[in-house]
Amino acid sequence: MLCSCTLSMFRHLHQSHRCWLLIVLCSLYSVTSSPVKISSDDDILPPDPVCEVRYFDHLLNSGTFLHVTDIHSDPEYLPNSDPKSQCHRKSPRAQDNVAGEYGTLGSRCDSPIKLTDQAFKFMKQAFHDVDFVIYTGDSARHDRDPERSRKTSDVMKDHSRVLSYFSESFDLNHTLVVPTIGNNDVLKHNIIAEGVDEKLYKKLLDLWAGYKGLEILVPGQAQTSFLKGGYWIQSLPRVPNLKIINLNSMFFYIANKDQTGCDDRQSPGSVQLDWYEQALKDIAKNTQKAYVMGHIPPKDEHGREILLDKCYRRFVDITGKHAYVISGIFWGHTNGKETFQNNTHLLVDTLSFISKTHDIKPTYSFTSLANRKDATMPKGEIIAIMTTGPSILPFNHPAIRSYRYDPSSSDLLGYTQYYANLTDANHGLSKGLVFKEEYNTWKDYRLPALTLKYWKNFFARLVRDKALWKRYIYHKNVGIISH
Repeated sequence: MLCSCTLSMFRHLHQSHRCWLLIVLCSLYSVTSSPVKISSDDDILPPDPVCEVRYFDHLLNSGTFLHVTDIHSDPEYLPNSDPKSQCHRKSPRAQDNVAGEYGTLGSRCDSPIKLTDQAFKFMKQAFHDVDFVIYTGDSARHDRDPERSRKTSDVMKDHSRVLSYFSESFDLNHTLVVPTIGNNDVLKHNIIAEGVDEKLYKKLLDLWAGYKGLEILVPGQAQTSFLKGGYWIQSLPRVPNLKIINLNSMFFYIANKDQTGCDDRQSPGSVQLDWYEQALKDIAKNTQKAYVMGHIPPKDEHGREILLDKCYRRFVDITGKHAYVISGIFWGHTNGKETFQNNTHLLVDTLSFISKTHDIKPTYSFTSLANRKDATMPKGEIIAIMTTGPSILPFNHPAIRSYRYDPSSSDLLGYTQYYANLTDANHGLSKGLVFKEEYNTWKDYRLPALTLKYWKNFFARLVRDKALWKRYIYHKNVGIISH
């Protein structure tokens, strides 16, 4: 990463001098940089100076935002307890009490306060003045412990605690925090119902009233749609040509037993999808661009659809039809879990894309990039890319992403993923929980920008380059090596 003083110096250089200086810096960087080592016999991709020059040139006029997701703050987490109790109680068997001070890797336990403290301390030190934060939900702990069932007051306290972290870590006069509702943020796990949960929306709106950076409080269409269904369009005063469409994916979720799906055009899911399509039409009419965000992605860790059938189909069709308006789509929920199905390595935290076949009567399909063959199987032309963010919840190492974007075009230029090695922190091998760069898309994936042109090239390289695929798998596991 170039420091701010270096970037300032570059702005005053002639383009040709800037290019030569960047090439020299890239050459030095290729000598001093230490890419993540996957294993002793893996080939590490050398830096691409051309890619780096293009990337750094983009940075000169770029903006920055964060993608944070799935904090799952748990004030009842007990270090040195039994993970089988959700890290809430100790076992009589001392050898079972292995819950770490900063979290328990690979367990069903939630995030201890100490982990949440350190994650936001890092964000405050490194990113306190970013343009905005996309927060794709799940502030509250899971309701998995029958001996400590969540109450409404517990859920609201978890919301309040996380909002306080954001308030203390960012200058909300400058940085907008854009939250969404996760399946654990509702008063009853996985369940959200029309009418009943309008009380939740009002509670959240009242809670957010104390935080200036939450512009949803401005009266008008955004507040009306939020109070009706928990979704809204976020305007960005610093980026007038960009809108964030914030979906309430709970109305599409297959585990939400209070929803019947999108068969009935008057159902909450159908009404929201009508709203979604109209929002995209309005943004296109105003020659603007959109980022789309939500908590629950269309498929789960097994590659199965987890949205109700008609909702899934309509979402894919609407997104495909209006893909030219969309510059980025961001999800949470998956927590970076790693699973195996039929001896095939599947990852939740994967890239996904929508592709189009036929021009006269187009059809759209959704593909998750869970294994190498998926990169070879787009049905037609790839027209939209979706990414799922890594979680703070420590199933894998906790992580966040910092994006660079072009404020004039809204194009995504690249992201850097930062993570903290939980094993080292818990065993005293580092000075507390230390967040550091894990990888970035221009150096490790050779992507000059995150536009369709470069993503398509990346997919093609994944198919033919086994070392690149291993690197992709490694980073999607946030530094966990799988066998």
